[in-house]
Amino acid sequence: PSIAIVKSASVASYSSSGTVITYSYKVTNTGNVTLNPVTVTDPMKGLSAVTCPDTSLAPAATETCTATYTTTQADVNAGSISNTGTATGTPPSGPNVTATSSVTIPAKQTPSIAIVKSASVASYSSSGTVITYSYKVTNTGNVTLNPVTVTDPMKGLSAVTCPDTSLAPAATETCTATYTTTQADVNAGSISNTGTATGTPPSGPPVTGTSTLVIHHSAVVTKAKHHEKKKKAEKKKKVHHKKKVKVKAKKKVVPVPKPTKKIVSGATTVHTGEPWSGANLYLLLLALLGALFSALGLFRRKSLIKRS
Repeated sequence: PSIAIVKSASVASYSSSGTVITYSYKVTNTGNVTLNPVTVTDPMKGLSAVTCPDTSLAPAATETCTATYTTTQADVNAGSISNTGTATGTPPSGPNVTATSSVTIPAKQTPSIAIVKSASVASYSSSGTVITYSYKVTNTGNVTLNPVTVTDPMKGLSAVTCPDTSLAPAATETCTATYTTTQADVNAGSISNTGTATGTPPSGPPVTGTSTLVIHHSAVVTKAKHHEKKKKAEKKKKVHHKKKVKVKAKKKVVPVPKPTKKIVSGATTVHTGEPWSGANLYLLLLALLGALFSALGLFRRKSLIKRS
């Protein structure tokens, strides 16, 4: 009598907790006698009961037993899952026969960390202003980070304190530190400093994240706001001016020329058109000459009357 087993899994790898894995145990009676009963066991913690379609196997017969398992964060942190299934068959006589098969499933670990720095004030106007800095740290990877630390090399800053020393995936904590402004900060016009978060994964090098914050002196902030307000006002003025000067162009009306008239003076025929055309000037000249001759004739008659 003899027996064989081959264990396999429904996934080749995993990257998070909550992944359901189905294990299959292919059992074969490799002997020449019937085995009854045939059982499969697996001591893996958290594994469901192993179920098999038959309790006995004839020579060369095969059956596939199954069990399920759901991954945990500890499995992701560990980097892999390894377990062993054992098949046992009882022949008609003699001791039981057994066989084992192991399988290892690797985890895809992607450690990472993020930090966002903020302050309790938007600006400062004098020395002696107490500023509380907050450092929001988030585990953005898929493995637990332990320890997690935050550092800030700013001169005069208090020690940075954090509520926890480790962070599970997606977990967040806010660390804090305080600083009091000096006259040098007022003279400089701003304060700038950087916080760095460091997390150590179960394996591999530590991961880091940084965040920089600049706080300006209130005079600088006021000046910047005034400049921005002035720019907006100028922009609004330009838009208004454009709207004001945008006049709808009128269509040019081309006057229709009046029909010309024929004027006969002696043996000359004149065609008139525009007010100051050559023909009109000619008529005007004739009128002036006629008026002049009339005036001369009147003057001559008056002179003759006086002599009489």
